[in-house]
Amino acid sequence: MLKKLIVSMLASGLLAGAAQAQGVTLKAHVLQEKTVEEAGVKRVLLVPAGNVTPGDEVIYDLSYANGGAKPAEQVVLTNPVPATLEYVSGDSALVSVDGGKTFAVLTSLKVADADGTQRPAAPKDVTHVRWNLASIAPGASGHVLFKARLK
Repeated sequence: MLKKLIVSMLASGLLAGAAQAQGVTLKAHVLQEKTVEEAGVKRVLLVPAGNVTPGDEVIYDLSYANGGAKPAEQVVLTNPVPATLEYVSGDSALVSVDGGKTFAVLTSLKVADADGTQRPAAPKDVTHVRWNLASIAPGASGHVLFKARLK
């Protein structure tokens, strides 16, 4: 199931055409947290996602690098949340609950219930995750993350 999820995510791709046109390359990795104990000390590592079952969390690590000679300006990275996942959280991310039409912090968004009444949006309503990067210097790289749970 996860192998299909990873391929689906990469095929649907990051919506960052303008960034790529400015010399920015993008790579996506799907990871899981793994706790290991060495000499009595517990550490949490991020490892490639393996056997994921419903209820397990995965972490999408979206890496970017500017291989161009000029700064990449006003870079927008947008990633759809696959239907098989439920958004959990994202570092400095804006989210959409309307299929990617509008973006804001989750706590400011509302959705309509089946009866038409408005309620605060919940993580399960998130359809897309977005990061706005003001500038990426030539040669610079970084990454953004979001957590999701397999339904």
